[in-house]
This record gives sequence, C-alpha cells and structure tokens, in this order.
Amino acid sequence: MGNFHLLSIDKPSHLAKLKWVVWIAWFYCGNQLNAQVVLTNKSKQLSIGQQVVFWKDTSGSQTINEIRLIDNEGRFGLSKQRIPNFGFISSTSVYWARFDVKNQSTQDYVLDLAFGNMTHVDFYFVKTDGSIEQHHLGDYLGKAGRVFNYYGYALKLPAVPQQRVYIRIQPYSGQALFPLAIWENQTFYNANQELTLVWGGYLGILITVLIYHLVLSWRTREKGFRLLSLYLLLYLGFECSRGLGLGPRYLWDGYPNLITYAAYFFSTISLLAFLEFYAYVTRAADQARHYLIIVRIAQVCCISLGLVAYFTTSIGQNQLMYYKAILVGLCVIIISISAIWRGNRAAWCYLLAVIAIYSGTFVQSAHRAGAFEDWDSLFLRYAINVGSLIEIMLLSLGVAETVRLERQKRRQAEAQTELEIKARTKIVEEAEVAAKQQELKRMAIELHNNMGNMLLMLRQSISQMHQSTTDSQQLKELGNMTELAQRIYEWIRKLSHSYAYDTASVLQARGLNVALKELVTNQNRFAKAPHFLYSMQGSDLLLSESIQYELYNTCTELINNILKHAQATTASIRIQVTDDEVILVVTDNGVGIPKQVTEGLGMQQLRQRAQRLKATLHIYSQEKGRCEISMALPIGGAS
Repeated sequence: MGNFHLLSIDKPSHLAKLKWVVWIAWFYCGNQLNAQVVLTNKSKQLSIGQQVVFWKDTSGSQTINEIRLIDNEGRFGLSKQRIPNFGFISSTSVYWARFDVKNQSTQDYVLDLAFGNMTHVDFYFVKTDGSIEQHHLGDYLGKAGRVFNYYGYALKLPAVPQQRVYIRIQPYSGQALFPLAIWENQTFYNANQELTLVWGGYLGILITVLIYHLVLSWRTREKGFRLLSLYLLLYLGFECSRGLGLGPRYLWDGYPNLITYAAYFFSTISLLAFLEFYAYVTRAADQARHYLIIVRIAQVCCISLGLVAYFTTSIGQNQLMYYKAILVGLCVIIISISAIWRGNRAAWCYLLAVIAIYSGTFVQSAHRAGAFEDWDSLFLRYAINVGSLIEIMLLSLGVAETVRLERQKRRQAEAQTELEIKARTKIVEEAEVAAKQQELKRMAIELHNNMGNMLLMLRQSISQMHQSTTDSQQLKELGNMTELAQRIYEWIRKLSHSYAYDTASVLQARGLNVALKELVTNQNRFAKAPHFLYSMQGSDLLLSESIQYELYNTCTELINNILKHAQATTASIRIQVTDDEVILVVTDNGVGIPKQVTEGLGMQQLRQRAQRLKATLHIYSQEKGRCEISMALPIGGAS
C-alpha cells in the first residue's frame, strides 16, 4: 500500500499564520494558476499534464515544507503539455509536481504516474485543514513501491472535496517523462487489465520464440539460431527491467544497484549481441573487411557508452541508450543494404526488422510527447511492443532463410568435393590398372624369354640323352620327361600370352560385353566341360573403365574356380546394368563350394574386392549341388 504518513506541522509564527491565511483565501477563491483539476461524475479518465505546475530540484534534497514555500513564491512553472516531457536529464535530478483537485463527484478515483523506472515517487496530499497525507512509492521499495499490480505508480486519491497534491519524482533512467492522469476507479482497473493482458501476451510470445530457437539451436547446432537465442534472452531481460517492472518488483527486489542499472545493462549487452548476430547472418566478414571493422567499432562504442553511465551522473541512461540505438541502427542498415545489393535475400528480413523496432519506438515516443493528442489507440500505446514482435518474427524468418541457404551451399560444396574425390579416385584406379597391366607384360616377357628358353634347352638336352641311350626303361622315362617339358613350355607360353593380353585396352576399345563374349566363346571352344552361357541386360556404356575392369577380372576368377573345383557340366554368367547399380550373377550345377575353397585365397580376394568396391556379395551353395555367387555394385560408388 506504500508508505503512508500524516505529516504534523509545527506551530506557525504570526508571519507564517498570515501567509497561511493568504494561501487558504487563494485556495478557496479559485486562484489556481491553471493548476486545478475538477472532478465530476462524468470524469472517467483525465490526463492532467496541462493542469500541473513543476519545479526542478537540482539539489535533490528539498523537503515538502521548503517546496511549499517555493510554491507560494510562484516559482513553479506550468508544463502546457498533455504529457509533460522535459527530455533527458541527469540521473540525480528531482522534479516536483503540484496541482489542486476539486472533487465534485461521488466516485472513487485513482491518481496515476504511468511511467516506470523511478527511484522514488512521493505523494503529499495537503488538506484544507493543513494536514498532509503522505505515500511513498518507487522501485527502490521493491514490491512495497507499488500499491497496485501495475507498471506505473498509482494510488487511490483521497476522497475529500478539495486538496492540493505535491508529487516528488526522482527518475533513475535519466528521462523526465511524467504522464499524470486521474482515473475513475473501475475505468482504471479495466485499463490495467488491458495493459496486463497485452504485456502478458507480449512476454509470452517472446518467451515462446526464445524457447523455439533454443531448441533449434540444440537440434541443428547452427550458429545463427544460437546467436538469435542469445539476443532474445538478453532482450527479454531488458523488457523485464521496463514495462511491467517485473525486475524491480520480483527479480532483483532489494538490490538498488541492480534496479538502477539493469535496464541499461541489458540494453547494452543485447545491442552487442544484436550486432554480433547481424554480422554473422549478413556475412559482414565475407562482404569486405571494412564492414566487419564497422561492426567492431560500433560494439566498442556501445561498451564505451555503457561504461559512461557507471562513472558519471551528468548524462542520463535513456539518453545514452538512444545514442547507442542510433549508432547500432545506422550500422545495421548499412550492412543490410550492402548484403541486399550482393543478392542476399534474407537481408531484407533483417533490414525490415530494424525498421519495425525503430518505427515502433519513434511512434510511441511521439505519442508520449503529445504528437497524437487527438488519437488514442492500442497501437499507439504499445507501438514499441508491436514493433518488437514484428522485429522478432522477421529475424526468425531471416535466420531460417540464412540457415537454409547455408545448408544448401554446404551440400553443394560437399557434392563438389565428392565429385573431385571420385575424379581423383578414378585417376588413381586407372593408373593402378595401367601399372598392373604393365607389370603383367613385364612378367610375360620374362616368362617367354627366360623360362621358355630354359625349357627349350632342357628339352634339347633330354632329346640328346634319348638319342644316346638304348635302355628301354630309360627311353620310356626320357620320353615322359620330354612330354612333361613340352607341356610346361606350352603352359608357360600360354600364361605369358595371357599376361601380355592388354585387358584394359581391349575393354576400352570394345567394352565389357564384347570382352566377356569372347572370353566365354574361347572357353567353350577349347574346353569340353563345363559349357558356359552368357547374357547382359542393359548397356555397358553406363559403366566406367575401372568398373568394367573389376567385373572382367571377377568373371575370370570365378570361371577359374568353376574349372578347378565345381566339376560342373553347365555354368552361366548374367549381368544386369541399371542407372544405379550393376548386378553380376554366376551359377553352376557342380558339387558346391568345399569349405577349404570358401576359406581359400581366391574367395578371400573376392570378398576384399567387394568390400573395396562397396558392393554387396552373396554366396549360395548346396552340398553336391547348385552354386550361385552374386555381386551388386553401385555405379556411383566406384566410378
């Protein structure tokens, strides 16, 4: 209920009595110097700024008795404004307001100072009998500093026919804005309910958007969402310091320094976070180095201006906040326009967001200054809140678009990197194939020239021994040796020719389909069993040279395994080529794959090749029955 006192007056001297009689006569005769408010039953809401006279107490220490003497000397001045606004002041300035109330109504009324951030607001109601009723409100008193659950300072007007009211006002924000009004009791409650609903909805939306971006930041790990969440959190702290006065009343009640500097602190830190967010989402560092320098200079200036309020009281906090806001606004507009010029579509959202919050601030400030005296609407009263909500929504849209574009760029960069890796891998694989082919040619030459010559010499030696002996048993053994040497020679000759066969060149010239057809045709021509069938669905033009080479080698290895172990009469090789993969299926009707073969070197190499090519390998074998080996190779994975 505030602090209430009934001031006792010392017994006055004769001179004081004379002055008192003169004052009472003036009071009753209606010499009000335009500083009188008349209340009737029709009075619902009266803005009384034009009926109030003011006195600036530069010392900040004058008492009510001293002020009454100053008032009697006629030194108070009429404001002539519906909402008295004396602009920016020092943090130690004190203002006294005085007006007379003539109550001709039977209704209850509330006296209201509808502007927060006041250290002390002291009300003195001087009755016609000379007694003074006092009420002490203000943020420094915490919860007790407000009679109503209300962002301003309001209390019930004493129900007396006539009284003089003095109000001692000490702002700590450094702004002398005094929207004084007298409300009919129920009208005040209705307006206060509207205000509470608006602010409750506003803070609810702000908290919801903050939580939403915190979740996005946690889920996506995107820096843009993280910086926006930080800005919204600090801005929420600033809004709690003003508006409904949640900070002074509940959050830091009992801490005068926090009460004094909380709004200023949160405004400074939120502007720093705002600049950091803008620098990131508009890519100021990518535009040009001097844009990032502009941001850093603006941040340093904000910090410097922020420190001024802590070391001097000659400049008010609100004045410094306006300087910081103008500086940051200019910086952001320059960067946003530059980003738009470079084709950054999201920068439109950031530019419009700045325009929205600054326009709302300008409109509400102009409304408080009386620029819209003939207009009064919900929008004008809460223009800052409306501008702030529009700003937050635009920032959310902008950062979402920025993150989307960033992800798109990253995907494009990753795709480009993957293409480059594939290209380099293809070059390496082709080089490996060429090196293997060259090594095989060298081995073929070595076998043909060295081993072949040595075997010819061995055969000639055996032939000479055959001619020089007459023993039938020795002749038989020498004949066997000659035949074995001839078979070894033919095998080495065939092997050297096989090594000299340039598989890569043949595949490059004719393709996999033709090469496998020739392989199967030659196998069926020179071997009685098994008989091989071959088919290909699709075009081998979809396959890179490295894939064709790997498939050809796989087929030759599987054919050799069938010839060595399967004891089959028929076998088949089927290849199916699609846009995404190539499938190789080799089957036979032999005896299945023995365990020693599945664990042998050939099958191990087959598994290693499938793993290297990121292929899927399946081996199906029945004991003494059908065997099937299939390999599905993604075309993009090994090209």
